[in-house]
Amino acid sequence: MTKHAVISLILTVAILLSCTGAVSAADIPKGYIDNSDLMPEYVTDDKVKLEPSGNGALMSPDWVKTLIVEEVNVAKASPNGKFSGMTYVLDHLQEMGVNGIWLDPIYDGKHYLNYGPHTVSTYLTGTLDYEEGWRVVKKFVDEAHKRNIRVFFDIVTWGSNSLSNLYSEHPDWYNGFSESYGGPLFNWENEKFFNWFLNQMKRIVRDTGVDGFRADCGIDYCGAELYKRLRSDLLAEGKKIAIIGESVTDDNLGIFDFEEHSVNLETGNIWKTGSFYTEMFNIVDSVKNGTGIGTKAEQEKGTSGERRFYSALVSCHDSQNYVADGNLVTMGYASILSPFIPVWFIGEEWNNSYTSTKGWIYSTGINWTLLEENRDYYERVKALIRIRRTYSDIFEYFPENHRDSNICEVKTDHILGLTAYCRYGSGKMIIVVPNFSEYNDRFTVTIPYSDAGLSASENYKIVNLLTNEIVTAGNASDLVGFETSIPIKNIGVYLVEKASAEEVSVYGVSVPELPDNNSDENADEGTYEVTETKSDEATEQQNDSLDDKKDNSTDKEKQGTGIVWYISGAAVLATAGILVAVILIKKRKRKFIAS
Repeated sequence: MTKHAVISLILTVAILLSCTGAVSAADIPKGYIDNSDLMPEYVTDDKVKLEPSGNGALMSPDWVKTLIVEEVNVAKASPNGKFSGMTYVLDHLQEMGVNGIWLDPIYDGKHYLNYGPHTVSTYLTGTLDYEEGWRVVKKFVDEAHKRNIRVFFDIVTWGSNSLSNLYSEHPDWYNGFSESYGGPLFNWENEKFFNWFLNQMKRIVRDTGVDGFRADCGIDYCGAELYKRLRSDLLAEGKKIAIIGESVTDDNLGIFDFEEHSVNLETGNIWKTGSFYTEMFNIVDSVKNGTGIGTKAEQEKGTSGERRFYSALVSCHDSQNYVADGNLVTMGYASILSPFIPVWFIGEEWNNSYTSTKGWIYSTGINWTLLEENRDYYERVKALIRIRRTYSDIFEYFPENHRDSNICEVKTDHILGLTAYCRYGSGKMIIVVPNFSEYNDRFTVTIPYSDAGLSASENYKIVNLLTNEIVTAGNASDLVGFETSIPIKNIGVYLVEKASAEEVSVYGVSVPELPDNNSDENADEGTYEVTETKSDEATEQQNDSLDDKKDNSTDKEKQGTGIVWYISGAAVLATAGILVAVILIKKRKRKFIAS
């Protein structure tokens, strides 16, 4: 291991030692990433600000832009199949840094074929008393809020199970039967029914403190008025909720804060929406021009992609399998680090096995033992989430017009394949390079200073954010690119930010002296001998960096008080300073691409 790698590893351990969060340090295995310290703080509605969205047609809670959402079926994800076991799931989300949980229907009956919103599952709550059951649900919501997690309940508006007492007691509240869903359809033209359903949704918010709903079928059956009234009535009470629609339609502008399916379903297979940015659309072109975003009508009018919030869905309960399937390009490049709100079904983060026999992952088993078997992948997903959380000024930037998002294309020597991109802001840029091929590959990357709004005359350093290693440094006029190797189904993530004179001295570009006559035939062609990148070792480093951190960390005793943490961190940083001094004395030459 080189001196630079040793420094990076020691600094990483120091950072991990100094992390604090609501999850107890004793609960996180040694050497593993804990993102709980970076979770946006849950605040009560009186402290929530409303910000314009939906082309100014809607005011959304300010916390919407911080969301990373995981969909969960309580009966499958909870270790005991009930709400009483869901603290385990909440701790898992908190450790990941995921601050939004969307629960599949929790009402009595058969999930999406349930008895109505006035009921709650007696199985999930463990009680036959509905009032007591809703108190169990409130306790779950409170536990989520303690962990800075916002909660969304699925609401079903197409109809209900024919066994519901609503069907027998209020036949006029129904009109027709759905063969697709297997139950009678609600009659939304009945004013009494409309008001009853609206009041049930408001009661749920008041009784449980839930942060909003995910609207199954959107406004296809109930119309837009239900959600408009729900939002305005609750806002009059000081309650600021968010509502997630199922899919973008031409009529729901100003209704939903964002939609689960933001990419137009008419352009591809609904079951593969999570792979649109790896198989169908160029993600930079999609953001900047609205390609594939929104509805077909919006795209034809040239107004697609002009709302504020869109989701980057990897998978949902309707998916016919896990979409990422252990591929970090799908999870990171197309979702976590994208200018969208990341959404996926529980298990994607550790590549859970698909076991459903019903054709969708809603009913698949959640095998928690596989998390340990696939621990390396899970830790890499957490590392990407940590990057999004750490650089929130970049990744939580959502302009009112999504086309103005802070993303630009990054040129590489790979003409074919997925486009590398850059997210930028606050004088920094983060470059994301995907390797979606079937083999380990080497990339030559050009840094887009101008497109990212960075000065071409400043000194910068490049940091591999997955290893925390400084790759090289120098003036932008010389430091025009870098080389890296990326394993299959992985991404490289690199921070470009201003560098100090000392950092340039240690890691910087060394431009060879030119002959005195400086003639054209003797002038250098643009490939300079500079600080050598870690490209020959990058694949092994990226695969093993988390294991290195874990091995390093297991050699240290985990202390129980804050004083010991800070003393330990200070000692480590002091050691790092000594090593930096050594490197200042003994610099070694490296190779670098400067075109």
